[in-house]
Amino acid sequence: MDTVTTQMFTQIVVNAILLSLLYMLMATGLTLIFSVMGLINFAHGELYMLGGFAIYFVSELMGFQYWWGLLVGIVFAGLFGILLEKGIFRPLRKNLVQASLASLGVGLILQTVILLLFGGQDRAVPRIFDQVLEISGIFIPLQKLFTVGASALVAAALIFFVNHSQTGLALQAVAQDDQAAVLQGINVGRMNAIGFGIGCALAAAAGGLISPLYSISPYMGVAPVFKAFIVIIMGGLGSIPGAVLASFILGFIEQFSLTLIGYAGNILGFVIVMILLLFRPRGLLGREFRVD
Repeated sequence: MDTVTTQMFTQIVVNAILLSLLYMLMATGLTLIFSVMGLINFAHGELYMLGGFAIYFVSELMGFQYWWGLLVGIVFAGLFGILLEKGIFRPLRKNLVQASLASLGVGLILQTVILLLFGGQDRAVPRIFDQVLEISGIFIPLQKLFTVGASALVAAALIFFVNHSQTGLALQAVAQDDQAAVLQGINVGRMNAIGFGIGCALAAAAGGLISPLYSISPYMGVAPVFKAFIVIIMGGLGSIPGAVLASFILGFIEQFSLTLIGYAGNILGFVIVMILLLFRPRGLLGREFRVD
């Protein structure tokens, strides 16, 4: 394989990993919310958008470093998610359809607020790293590598938290059977708020990490949230391992198909989901789910 071909292949792989990790942050947040609360959060894309605009506001308008903007976005989205759960979604928790429609309304409100504050035009967030890393004649932007590494770190922290912390184990117990969790002394309402807050924070983290690579706008969350829905359907509703697996499958298939067949590759994910659901309605690692 010559240098040009190797460089192109490496670039595609790096882009695929980046895409997969961003899908994973979005999809695991959605999955966590669904598994704990049974809620489909249609405002997830707008929380992703808030992460990008937090970077813009804190670093560009306030003059602080990128890291502060990322932290502010994650913390604000997490706390905002807790307030949303307590004020809006907890009273509606017995009606999945009403709660999901309420989340759609929340998303529209957030999008409108950002439009009023910042306008509808695309805005740029300066990159932290302008250097390009050369490895054996292969050139990779350092900013892209940073985004890959940071996304992987956040994803690893989430997996460790869910599997090894007392709160994470309590979240799993509520996700499996909230009535049994109550009998074990677990505060289900508190776990719902924490799970929703973490899910929102993950969306903001994804938006903040990707913002230096692309422009931000009030509509930037629309495409990623659609892809996240594809991922959680592929992986199986409520399955975090399924969301992780499906994120990488979709990310690599999309990136390679975009390179080979152009923008038509964007619809490949939808085709895969339709085919998968014909043979495995529960998704790759999902459990049976129905709306009562």
